[in-house]
Amino acid sequence: MTMKRKATGFYGEDVAARVLEKQGYRLLTKNYCIRGGEIDLIMTKGQELIFVEVKTRRNACFGAPFESITEQKKNRMVRAAKVYLCGKEQQDYDVRFFAVAVYLDENDSVEKTEICVDILI
Repeated sequence: MTMKRKATGFYGEDVAARVLEKQGYRLLTKNYCIRGGEIDLIMTKGQELIFVEVKTRRNACFGAPFESITEQKKNRMVRAAKVYLCGKEQQDYDVRFFAVAVYLDENDSVEKTEICVDILI
């Protein structure tokens, strides 16, 4: 992955975190990684624990953001979420998986964002 693509991804994650925070979610951690899995954002709201995949796009060359979240990616997210939960004190969380699409214009300004809740369903 090029440095520009990586920087774009981090920028999109920051945008997504701010959008969700405006809706009352609280950021717990960013870029949670395990061997074989990764989660961009982990957030909470009340008794909900939300694992978030962020897709940032400047154009449609790579297709629609949500279409790029394959079953394999979902499985890696679930695996990482299970590891994350094992390392925490047992709490009665409702676990959910979201995706956030961040669309940038040619000047890297945010055109729009979309949130897809419960992407595993």
